[in-house]
Amino acid sequence: MQSRLISRDDRNALEYDFLVRNARLRAGIVTDIAVSDERILQIKAGIEGAGEVEIDAKRRLTTETFVIAHLHLDKVLTGHWHQTR
Repeated sequence: MQSRLISRDDRNALEYDFLVRNARLRAGIVTDIAVSDERILQIKAGIEGAGEVEIDAKRRLTTETFVIAHLHLDKVLTGHWHQTR
C-alpha cells in the first residue's frame, strides 16, 4: 500500500486526518473511508477532499478489528468463567 504525507503548509486545507481510498468492504463494495479525531466520518465512494495521511487500499479487503477486547471476554478464556462450570 502506498501512503501520501502532506506538508505542514498544506495541512490547513485538509479535511481528514486519515483517508483510505479504494477499500473493499466485506459486502464487495469498493469505497473510501475518511477518519478525523479517531472517528469514522464518511464511508462512501469518491470522497472529496484530502487527508493528512492517505492510503490507496487497491481494492483490498478492509474490515473492522477482528478482536474487540471489551466484549465477550469469556469467549477468549479470560476471567473466572471456567471455574464456575
